[in-house]
Amino acid sequence: MITYASLKKKNSATACLRELFRTHGKDEYFEFITRGMGKGGKKSVNAVYPWVYSRVFLLCLITFAALSFVTEFTFSVMMGMGHPVLVLTGAMLVTAPVIVLFFELYPKRDLNFLQLMLVFIIGGAASDIIINLGYYLVSTSDTWLSVLWTAFLEEAGKAIPAIIAIIILKADNPLKCFVIAAAVGSSMAVSEDMGYIFFGSTQFGISVSSTVTMTLLRALTSISAHVVWTGFIGWAYGKFKWRVLDIRFWLVCLGSMALHYIWDFPVPFLNIFTLLGAFIGGIVITVFLVRTEREKVYFEELLVRDRVDYTEYIADGIKSLNKNHCNYSVYKYNVCGITAVICAVIISVCGLVFCVKGKSGGYNDLYFSDASEFTYFMHSGKYHLNFSRKYDADAPNFAEYWENGELKEVTQREIIDDTTYYYTYYIGIGLTDIRLEVDGVRYESESLFTKDGEVKYFKTNPDVVDCYYDPEYDEYIVVTYTPVEYDWFVNVLLGSVSGAAFLIGASATVYALVAARRKKLAAKAELSLGDIEEEEIETKAEEENCGGRTDNE
Repeated sequence: MITYASLKKKNSATACLRELFRTHGKDEYFEFITRGMGKGGKKSVNAVYPWVYSRVFLLCLITFAALSFVTEFTFSVMMGMGHPVLVLTGAMLVTAPVIVLFFELYPKRDLNFLQLMLVFIIGGAASDIIINLGYYLVSTSDTWLSVLWTAFLEEAGKAIPAIIAIIILKADNPLKCFVIAAAVGSSMAVSEDMGYIFFGSTQFGISVSSTVTMTLLRALTSISAHVVWTGFIGWAYGKFKWRVLDIRFWLVCLGSMALHYIWDFPVPFLNIFTLLGAFIGGIVITVFLVRTEREKVYFEELLVRDRVDYTEYIADGIKSLNKNHCNYSVYKYNVCGITAVICAVIISVCGLVFCVKGKSGGYNDLYFSDASEFTYFMHSGKYHLNFSRKYDADAPNFAEYWENGELKEVTQREIIDDTTYYYTYYIGIGLTDIRLEVDGVRYESESLFTKDGEVKYFKTNPDVVDCYYDPEYDEYIVVTYTPVEYDWFVNVLLGSVSGAAFLIGASATVYALVAARRKKLAAKAELSLGDIEEEEIETKAEEENCGGRTDNE
């Protein structure tokens, strides 16, 4: 009799890893697309190890890298016209393969990929509507309450359409509920990532480097965020008999909200640790939950079918490939294909590195913790502002302002190191403004209001685009722009690596195509030879028959 222990051995991670590199035929792709369709397909159980998600990830990676490289390389002419498509591709980079993986891990065939994509689109749009309306109706300036409201609103906004989709699709087991809910969460994750990537890379003009950097950061964290948080709620809805009337369901909902809260924990120096804890916790819970529920579905189905031979049960998948599914000898590997894929990944990585580090210049953020350092940088380290200067009644006035015969405002001029300073005084109040003139250009003083008071400065540094004060971190942030210059050493290195990978990958691809062509021709020749031999045998038999009749005569 089959037990959970024997089932786990058959469902090993090693076999799943081998499946990633095995050659897959058209019938397997067809099985994935049509899984869960038709009456017969819904009755069987999927016993195929997951592998499509790896192809989806490679497709997303190569597409994103190619778009990034071309957008950066042609930026001087096209001005980043492909940036919106780049943002969309970046947001899908990891989230799309993850939802495909969950679909492949679901054993039963009562859910098809088209249904999941409809849930992804419609459920994601519904969750965005609910969440946007929630933020519109309720907002708070308190940081702690804002993070709490975010955790509650976003998880509730995703859970509502997820549960509706579960009811419509009549999900009858926890794992199916998890997958459906995760599809809604992944759609919301894509929408949120697009916003972060777009605004984070266009604040001071389109920046491909910022787009790639932000995409990689969001992609890494999205693995264990909205997708699995919503999946946990869907799992709880399908796990407990009384659904929303069971207190355990609400405890799981609170758990998802708690993970979301500590992910956005509003204490700066602790945030990195809470985020890391939520990230690891989400992955551990997801692996345990999916693995356990997947084994239960297999085991329960075996009990229903009264099967005792796991190999026979595996054969319910693609019959030509799933017999002795865990036997290494049945695997076939296309070494040339694997080589070409590895080379394509290397070229993609080189393209992304080129976008981030291959050029110098562009927009950069500089951080200053001290006001004197901030003003020194803003003044290019050349100008000294004397805000404590007193009005000199004996010095000549550069300009005077009179009102009703009474002197109200005066401006005095002072020249230091070829720089002209203009000090404006309001009679009875004191110094109110300072201006300076450099190479015929006059600069007005500007101010930043900080927790320590007003900080005055001149924006004379030609590299400075904008600046502002961040009260949360008590920092002065300066945005600079420098003309883009190529780092020739980095570019030559990346070009050499990419060129070598391209030659190896192209050679492997050509070799594989030639080998396949030769194999096909050899098969045709063998078939033709077999037909000729068969004809000769038939002819000889006829001649013998004719000869036999003559003898009889």
